[in-house]
Amino acid sequence: MGGFPVLFLFTAIFVGYSSQHTYSLGECPDVTPMDNFDMNKMLGIWYVIKKTSTSSSCLTYNFTESHEPYNYKIEQDSHLNVPGNFNYHYEGRITVPNTTIPAKMKVKFALNYGSASYIVMMTDYVNYAAIFTCQNIAFGNRKSISILSRTNTLDDTYLDKIKYKLVTFNINPDALSAINQMDCKEADDGHNITITNNTFTAQNAAGIIRKAGDKLGDGVEYVAEKAKEVYNDHVGDGSKDVEKVSTRFTATNVNPDAEWIP
Repeated sequence: MGGFPVLFLFTAIFVGYSSQHTYSLGECPDVTPMDNFDMNKMLGIWYVIKKTSTSSSCLTYNFTESHEPYNYKIEQDSHLNVPGNFNYHYEGRITVPNTTIPAKMKVKFALNYGSASYIVMMTDYVNYAAIFTCQNIAFGNRKSISILSRTNTLDDTYLDKIKYKLVTFNINPDALSAINQMDCKEADDGHNITITNNTFTAQNAAGIIRKAGDKLGDGVEYVAEKAKEVYNDHVGDGSKDVEKVSTRFTATNVNPDAEWIP
């Protein structure tokens, strides 16, 4: 096949995450975290009913404990709206910087410069939750809202309650995208894209793309490894949240000095 489907798929992998945010001038707004929050009650699977600017479907969050106190793992699973029925599995790490404000957390994803705020605005733990994330970037900020449910639907009573809360923080609830949670099925073997904080599975992406683009998959292995190195470096202050991985040269036609920016 031609190179266009290959480039389209690989671009979708990286753009999928960044498209789930809105960008604004100034610093992140001051959003109040809920009182008396208990993360242990928040653990488990949540269905994302509405989210900022996304075309993903079947999006779920799974919160689990880690081995360290006040550290948690988040797994985001969704379907990518590209030909071929692809599952997208994306892992991140949540921490609680100040244990006296447990609803005001930080989240770090592999495809993200540094960490972002992760604030639970409201939840009853058994029906609904609303989460606000924001990260200060050069010349502004990028933010995202997620409305969650323990089932694949959410009663209007809870939706209205969350919308009212969003309005109090000057957030337009009507700007959120509705997530299709119907007819959600597992993708076929070999059609899964996995991105974690510790391991960027370039081989998985390369394997998928080999089916569409033959040897171009080798080039994608290089791009994926290089992207992991770029995204774990802070911009500006020179610090690093996660160690660099070594770059592998798996394609002779790839310029090792090229700068890959997804």
